[in-house]
Amino acid sequence: MATRFTPALELFLLKIQSDNETAQTDLNSGNLIEVMSDSKFDYQNDVSEVALVSGTFDQEAAVPGKRSTDITLKVPLRPFGASDSGVAPDFGALVRVCNFEEIENEGYFKYQPISTAGVSATCWHYAGLSATTTNLQKASNLKGSAWKISGEVGKLATFETPLVGVYDSYGVGVMPTVSRNRTVVPALLSMTMVINGSAYKVISFEVDGNQDADNDIDGTDAAGGGQTNVTARKIKMTAKVYMDLQTSLDPIAALEAQTLGAVQLYWGSSSEIKIDAGYSQIVDVKRSDQNGKTTFDLSLQLNRNDFSLSVLGGNSSSSSSSSSSS
Repeated sequence: MATRFTPALELFLLKIQSDNETAQTDLNSGNLIEVMSDSKFDYQNDVSEVALVSGTFDQEAAVPGKRSTDITLKVPLRPFGASDSGVAPDFGALVRVCNFEEIENEGYFKYQPISTAGVSATCWHYAGLSATTTNLQKASNLKGSAWKISGEVGKLATFETPLVGVYDSYGVGVMPTVSRNRTVVPALLSMTMVINGSAYKVISFEVDGNQDADNDIDGTDAAGGGQTNVTARKIKMTAKVYMDLQTSLDPIAALEAQTLGAVQLYWGSSSEIKIDAGYSQIVDVKRSDQNGKTTFDLSLQLNRNDFSLSVLGGNSSSSSSSSSSS
């Protein structure tokens, strides 16, 4: 009987590389990243057509070229351990390849964007059944490009990013048996809500890294690719908020005054997840509607590269993991 595959039985492993240009070959169950079902791992090839003329309508064999990735990983934001447990979230590696450093301090794993080279990762994708021989795709030199964090009050929040890099191979391998983390995902409730320094009532939000990443064109490599670099980042944010009396909340005045104010979005009964930005600026205000009530759709810049995502579980003493492998 032919083997058939089910998306619900797929498995992703992700590991930080010790070298930004060299794939890791030792991924195992400890590198599990629990992604949401709409994540994907696909192959791309820059195929060239051969357009010759010969007096007849004809077609020559196309030429396969540079291999690349079409990968997007999406994870729910949740802690993997209590304060001072030292248990890092499995998605920490995913955030770090978006050129974030990881700082363990004050009971949190804190992720902040950096402008240095940062780290790259290798990803393995299994399609099949645990502990059996299954199809296996591998990609390396991966960096996150257009990452985003999205959330809606009363629901979960997610971190999502495409990964740019080299598609290494498609073959078979034995899918490892993994131990899952059963920490619950906190809803966006019991929230601290500050936008542009003011206490807006937020309904939903999205932070968009507006980040670009590029993989080298390398003719010495069989896949045609080399290292991957982040080439641009301008962090933006949108938020849907309730309109209040103008004397209480006036986003138009804040826009025209070029007001720089903090963003604080914390949620969970113990503030398990925290988003902070020090210099948000409102750049657009549009009236909108939420179930018959007037709202504003705010667009903001998060200036000075000042942004952080904090996840409960770190130790109180400070340490940094901006470039080491894990």
